[in-house]
Amino acid sequence: MTAVRERVRRPERGAAAIEAALLLSLVLTPLMLGVLYYGFFFWKLQRVPELDPNIDQSGIVGTFCLNQQTDLLTRVRAAALVSAQNLNNGTDLPVSLSDITATVVQYTPGALGVVVKVGFRTHVLDEAVSWLPLPNDGNVVSDSQVRLENVVITSGSC
Repeated sequence: MTAVRERVRRPERGAAAIEAALLLSLVLTPLMLGVLYYGFFFWKLQRVPELDPNIDQSGIVGTFCLNQQTDLLTRVRAAALVSAQNLNNGTDLPVSLSDITATVVQYTPGALGVVVKVGFRTHVLDEAVSWLPLPNDGNVVSDSQVRLENVVITSGSC
């Protein structure tokens, strides 16, 4: 009976090494892909210029009503878009008007000068490959405040 067992029994040298290699490959492959993905995200993030707070204010002049600020904010967004497109030279990041937001932060009714917060938010990587949580959901977020010198916001009726 022992002769039969010895004959059937195969040598198991190297079996533990193969099992360890299979197990480690299943663990290390996602980790390595995650490191590469994060590295690619931060590499592209460093190539994106920040939004220039010195936007061209030549088209943003006049008196605007408090309850109708959309014209003012549209003009600010358009000027910020031109500024962002000028800064975008050399990068492959698309910039559109829908990526730029503008809100009035500080004003005094009837006084000259308004402070506007301009925000820029756009995707760095495709959403199709977004299987890892990234900072700001994989977006570039840049905020700056701009003081519009030749703008008056009135609280009266327009």
